[in-house]
Amino acid sequence: MNSYKYIDLFSGAGGLSIGFGNSDFELTLANDISENEIETFRKNLKITHPETDPANIISGDIRDLYTYLDIPGPESYQLNLLSVQTKNEISKKNKSSDLKNDKFVSNLIDSIKDIDVIVGGPPCQGFSVIARSKKGSKSLRSFGFVDDPRNQLFKYFLNFVEKFNPKLVLIENVKGITSASNYSHLIEDSLAHTGKGYKVSSEILNAKNFGIAQSRERIFFIGLRNDLASNYNIGNAKIQKFK
Repeated sequence: MNSYKYIDLFSGAGGLSIGFGNSDFELTLANDISENEIETFRKNLKITHPETDPANIISGDIRDLYTYLDIPGPESYQLNLLSVQTKNEISKKNKSSDLKNDKFVSNLIDSIKDIDVIVGGPPCQGFSVIARSKKGSKSLRSFGFVDDPRNQLFKYFLNFVEKFNPKLVLIENVKGITSASNYSHLIEDSLAHTGKGYKVSSEILNAKNFGIAQSRERIFFIGLRNDLASNYNIGNAKIQKFK
């Protein structure tokens, strides 16, 4: 059986990775800023990914992790818009590991080759319905807060896509970004022009339709690398064939 290699960024406790592990994908690297969630991920590895070294599940800020990629960082378009950093976000940052000048992390990144898939859920708290209802004037809310620093983390995700050029990219996010200006289109366009380029599609899915006892809608972006797209049928985020 083929074993595809993948990276899970903004992994949380490993929810997306459960599905990939059940499908015999090999987890090469996972990262999240929350130490508590990373510890949960590591403890579940013996069930979901028994061959993965727990040390490869890294707690820390992706903005520090990407520096080991040896490629230019994401552009920043700060327009001094209102940004709310919650106590929870500050606490996670303070408790996470310091990844700067970490020899293990450096060697791990250097050792990664031939990644098939990169998955993750870059946070966009500034685009949640609750967050947008509390922010400034109507004109600011309608702008969509593309420049809120919390809504730019997907650019660091794209740095990993640019570095490793995986066959497939999967991004999961809150449904609210579809109503926040053109942010969902920004994600699609950015992914389409990252690395070797991707054919991108998206779809809103509800967990209740997949055996979960909860109504929980999320948007999923799927990008298939351009040099492979002609061989596969991708449309409305439904891949008919992938080998």
